[in-house]
Amino acid sequence: MMRQRIHDIVELKEVNSLTSQQYNQLMLILVVISMLPLAFKEDYEIFAITDVVIAVVFIVDYLLNRMTADIRFGQRGIMPFRPPIPPKPKQGEVTFPVTAAAILFVYG
Repeated sequence: MMRQRIHDIVELKEVNSLTSQQYNQLMLILVVISMLPLAFKEDYEIFAITDVVIAVVFIVDYLLNRMTADIRFGQRGIMPFRPPIPPKPKQGEVTFPVTAAAILFVYG
């Protein structure tokens, strides 16, 4: 029951849900606030504080989304909580240049 309510708040499905709209507006405002330090050359203490607070809020948002993943995907058990398994490449298909490891190798 409580997980269903959290899912209803985190996922904006109903336009009439005021709580869900406020939650999504808060997340949008936090994204904009987190970009404000990019507009300044100097480093201020308030930016460090807001950075930590916003990071904690985003982590909580991520955990709430993971906690209700089975409701979103309509599956029970462990499957919604596992990362998707990528398909195996076809014979002769080049996949390394577009992987995260290749990008880190080039720019690392």
